[in-house]
Amino acid sequence: MSMSTSNSHGIIVPETLGELILAAAARGSIAMRASTVVTTPSRDYRVPVVAGLPTSAFVLEGAELALGDVDIEELTITPAKVGHVAPLSRELVRDSFRENAPEIVANAQGFDIAKRIDLGFFGGNNPVANDGLQVLAGVQEVDAGELFNLDPFAEAQSLSENVGGTVTSFVASPTNALILTQLKRATGSNEPLLQSGISDPTAPVARQILGSQLLVSPAVDDDVIWAIPQTSSLVVVREDVDTEISTDVFFTSDRVAVKTTMRVGWNWPHSAALVKINVSQGS
Repeated sequence: MSMSTSNSHGIIVPETLGELILAAAARGSIAMRASTVVTTPSRDYRVPVVAGLPTSAFVLEGAELALGDVDIEELTITPAKVGHVAPLSRELVRDSFRENAPEIVANAQGFDIAKRIDLGFFGGNNPVANDGLQVLAGVQEVDAGELFNLDPFAEAQSLSENVGGTVTSFVASPTNALILTQLKRATGSNEPLLQSGISDPTAPVARQILGSQLLVSPAVDDDVIWAIPQTSSLVVVREDVDTEISTDVFFTSDRVAVKTTMRVGWNWPHSAALVKINVSQGS
């Protein structure tokens, strides 16, 4: 992947800074964790989508096979530019780079970009970037009401499987994630209903719902939980992540301006495999 950096006034920018920023964004973005992430050197990324298959049939030996055409459409994803300028202290930047710890600066840049990606991915119409899940046509829906058990999630998995999908992630808001985490296996029991995906007590807690990971994002509204098959959700990143540093903009406060831009887009080649679980909050 091609990353570019530039510097001014003696601050030497590590060549790996762009890659570290992208890695930080990938860790922080729930959209990227729930999707298949691909990189492209091109302005547009084209995905062939099979819209219709020929009809197969058993035939006798020597008999003619049925002739049918495959209906293939093309989905185009155009990554849009996202970025910001962050004022960081000169000491932080210098110490980070001199001590071979550029992750400090990379995390500061990458995590904010991750938030913007998630807001767009789980949002609605977007005049600059790709539209989000809220306005995606063709998704299936489950009306769950209040969350008392995991039946709506089983239904969502079944709906996705009926069209060839496999739900790998459920994505919920922090409010709904807390409700799910507090569900118990039985009345009077303290045993949580959700499964733990990691047996190592030193590892971060990984919550699962019926075998699919539960991811949490503030970018998701409280009235919906998304069931997402990873293979049906694409996040496309342009290969160039640009980082520039200037000591001029914030000269009087002795800070350094760190500008980062990357280009990212998303779309869903098989929208019917995604399921929108509509939920309501108790009074």
